[in-house]
Amino acid sequence: MTDFIYSLKQWFSNQKKNKNCQMTFGESNNDRRLKPSAWIDFDNSHGQVGQIVVWSSGECEISISKNNKIEIVDNNNLLSEEDLQSRLTNLIKLMSPS
Repeated sequence: MTDFIYSLKQWFSNQKKNKNCQMTFGESNNDRRLKPSAWIDFDNSHGQVGQIVVWSSGECEISISKNNKIEIVDNNNLLSEEDLQSRLTNLIKLMSPS
């Protein structure tokens, strides 16, 4: 089984600084009551905020917020590391200025 949390952390560490979008990585503690998860928050220069959350189970949620409105744009299980890469690419496109 793919370790999606590790994959997300690796993707984040390989990113170069982006002048249009700040990224912050976070990870849940190892509380046995919770499913381990990791996330990346995206904040662009146009007031738009995005987030991808990945759980160890393969669940993935992507949300975008603009003008205090939050929209969940993806909420499905990941199929592979390539699937995670594709969703990250799509999120970056959504966060890019039009």
